[in-house]
Amino acid sequence: MRKSAWVSPDIHAVIGLRHPASSPLFPNESAIGISWQSPNWECMLSDDATDLGARGTRLASLMALCETSDTPAHSKQGEMTMRKRAILFAGFVIVCLGSLPLWQGLGPREARAEQVKFDMPKEMTGFQGTLAGKVAVVKPPDQWSTSGWIGIGEIKVLGFSTKTAIGADALTAALKDKYENIGAKDKTVKAPDGVKAGDWMIVDCAQVEGHLRATRMALYHPGEEEANCYLFLKKVEEKDGRVGIVLRKLYQESTVVLPMRRGPDGKPAPQADLLEAVKALTENSPVAVELGQGQLKGIKAYEPPMRVEFVKKVTQKVEADTTTKPAVPEHTLVGMEVKDNGTSVTIMVDPKGKSVGAMTGQIGSFKPGQFLLIRSTTDTRGTWLVDARVDPESGGQ
Repeated sequence: MRKSAWVSPDIHAVIGLRHPASSPLFPNESAIGISWQSPNWECMLSDDATDLGARGTRLASLMALCETSDTPAHSKQGEMTMRKRAILFAGFVIVCLGSLPLWQGLGPREARAEQVKFDMPKEMTGFQGTLAGKVAVVKPPDQWSTSGWIGIGEIKVLGFSTKTAIGADALTAALKDKYENIGAKDKTVKAPDGVKAGDWMIVDCAQVEGHLRATRMALYHPGEEEANCYLFLKKVEEKDGRVGIVLRKLYQESTVVLPMRRGPDGKPAPQADLLEAVKALTENSPVAVELGQGQLKGIKAYEPPMRVEFVKKVTQKVEADTTTKPAVPEHTLVGMEVKDNGTSVTIMVDPKGKSVGAMTGQIGSFKPGQFLLIRSTTDTRGTWLVDARVDPESGGQ
């Protein structure tokens, strides 16, 4: 950064700020530099004037400039006065330049520790993977961080890019109630356009010397990481009558075309029930999508899982039913009793489901008092479990 000093007969200095370099994380922002200026004459201090000797040489030239410049003081007394003022000013500038690192080391160094040296749990050591979180602060570049940074909270670990001894849920629990600051790895990494506090974002990053450095980042909606959850971006109507929907899963966008069926007039048209479901959706909102053999089978607004407390595993004997075709033999249903806001609810595993065995085994692994995130569906037969997992925020308890 180039430093400038201007001197005039009434010798005074003003400290100002300028922006000599753009930031990799925030390309429209700039880092801050410092220059010294005064109304009239100019003398440049070179970029490499980092020691007092070099500064003194430059200031000697500055004083000579003051002595030989045209001023109203033509008498010897005037020249002597000018020389004294120049010497005084030179001493002032030397003290200022020599003390600048000291000024930067007081007070602001504490701010730098808070803003750049992050307070992360020991479990984050060597982390490489993907995080999601809610933006708490967006810090443009300044003299303490030339690239700027973004602070996120409510952090969830979505995955790892390297093998690790700790699981995603366990690391998420370790990050509970913590905020982490993320900077760019290099100039190719940009912050999401318009990102602001309150937004959710996803970040591919690595822990480097106590810092998190991003290699990729984007805006995100909670739930996108779940298998059947996507962000519905928009509906697209083709000229041939086909209708497609643009979906996003984390960083990737894809287009799915609604299946065509023959309408009452015999002409092919988008499947009516799916088309109505799509029309009811809001753009840039999360949706639950059911796909089968590459085709859209169902779509509806996404509902986050319900948080309940596991009480116990339950079984329910069902008598044989010979009035139906085919007849239903005697069998035993497996399910669980949970507490939803203090109210006991029994949820069973649907015997007609595709994952009966897996869900039954999963219920057997839960412990009383453990908090779960579950989804269920209700029909005329009862309430059936769709999926369940331990809430990572409970720390596995």
